[in-house]
Amino acid sequence: MIQIENIRKLIGLKQADLATCLGVSAPLLAMIGTGKRNPPLGFIARLDKLNQLCQSASQKETEAAQINRLALHQMETVKALRAHAILCKKKGQALKNNLKKMQEVLAQTQTASKLEANQKPIEEIETPELILEICRRRALESLANNQIQTIEFLKLEIALCEFEELKSLEMADLFVC
Repeated sequence: MIQIENIRKLIGLKQADLATCLGVSAPLLAMIGTGKRNPPLGFIARLDKLNQLCQSASQKETEAAQINRLALHQMETVKALRAHAILCKKKGQALKNNLKKMQEVLAQTQTASKLEANQKPIEEIETPELILEICRRRALESLANNQIQTIEFLKLEIALCEFEELKSLEMADLFVC
């Protein structure tokens, strides 16, 4: 007995539409399906061909769904990379603002240090004040050195952010192609 009902449901056709495709009447198709009648010559070949076409179409639909999922994943990846690039750009801008402020503070510290240096030479300062003055000048020097190191660190951080931003955009462009 031929499993016409299963094939019909798999294909997604009504019985009358399947009968038309196979070149028989709907009542004859029903009788062939229940085993009350034998199929006419060529019927099995047409049924097999129709089944193969439907399986091929189903496979293409599956492939299309996989391609759509891949495309969606790529779009999400591109969005994430572009968002990362924007964050890097914002972080870089904030670091540049911090760098500018730190450079201003360093300039003030260096100005204060020069003013201190223009005062009495250390040899002319009396002993009780000498230790205090040496400490003050060393503190200003140390502060200036720390500020210089912080500025260099900020410059490196800015360069890293710019690099990450560019790499994220390059990767996003690769996904788009």
